Amino acid sequence: MSITNPNTVLILGAGVSAPFGIPLGGELIDQIASAIGVERRSLESANDPFGTQLENACRYGAYQPDGFFAFPIHGAIARKYSNLDQQKFDKARFSEDRDRLYRLGTLLSNQCSETIDDFIVENPSYAELAKIAIAALLLKKCYYQPNAHAAKPWAPHVFDGRTFGQNDERNWIHLLINVIRQGIRKGEVTKDNKIKIVTFNYDRILEYVLSRQFSNTEAGHGNYADFIDIYHVHGRFEDVATENLDFAAMTLRWASGVHVVNEQTVPKEVVEARKVARELISDAIEIYCVGFAFSGPNCRLLGLDNLQLRQPNLRRYLYYCNYDGNVGVKRSAERVNRPLKRIVVEEAAGTRERPLSVSDWLKAGHLGELPG
Repeated sequence: MSITNPNTVLILGAGVSAPFGIPLGGELIDQIASAIGVERRSLESANDPFGTQLENACRYGAYQPDGFFAFPIHGAIARKYSNLDQQKFDKARFSEDRDRLYRLGTLLSNQCSETIDDFIVENPSYAELAKIAIAALLLKKCYYQPNAHAAKPWAPHVFDGRTFGQNDERNWIHLLINVIRQGIRKGEVTKDNKIKIVTFNYDRILEYVLSRQFSNTEAGHGNYADFIDIYHVHGRFEDVATENLDFAAMTLRWASGVHVVNEQTVPKEVVEARKVARELISDAIEIYCVGFAFSGPNCRLLGLDNLQLRQPNLRRYLYYCNYDGNVGVKRSAERVNRPLKRIVVEEAAGTRERPLSVSDWLKAGHLGELPG
């Protein structure tokens, strides 16, 4: 059992980004609602009956890094309605969106949807603003504050929930790199037998770390893309930038990369990524899942609810990490085996008191033997 074997697929859910400070889908609902409220109260606290200070603050958030970090959602929306030289600003349209943003905050505060993805599908007229808010908050998570000109150093250090650079433990992507490098040395991973990763995450933290660490060795493995294919089935943000940062403009571009399950219209590249992901899973002998909760919509997106196996007589295996031993995740994973009864489902589970992290799952050899 190893991710380096032929006909294997690794499925990554939101849980693999949590160690880097990225909130899960359900947490985003509360965090967006809270952020909208905090920004609104801060902007409206001054005695400013004509809204001049509010307008200036929003435009400050649209163009200045410090302003963006203070008002990321308002700043990104203000950027939609102003030009690059800041000489023109469509105040009326901005005000309309700002009012709708506050209604979005109220909706989210009284929401029963389990995830922000589900909320977007249920409230399509608020989808664009919700995506801007998602992108704004996640972009803030990806950069230092108050030093807004540097991406957080995921490559050298793991995030311990409080500070960066204080914990010398390698993060889970480093461990994955070591498994893959060993597979290359053994001749199991080649340019013709690549590691195949299907991810539901918008963020590009995986690619960011891979681009900096994969070839950081005398062995000269070259570009990680020569050995790893990554498919973002919910869309993706552009790369985490390190130069010429324009945060409000980046937020708007990132927001355009969010495409949740069950949306009626998605771009061609996302349709293709989903098609390839389903084909890979249909062909797979071994499927590995981590940070993935086996929600019904996501399983249906990948064809896991009713696997149409191209070689149905072969025994298949599904290995998954259940972070805290969640019973719902366990039952959902076991449903994958029901249609054909030819899939062996194996769980590695933690508990609420002692959860099984992504790193610990890899260290235990669930994706293959680590070198050393």
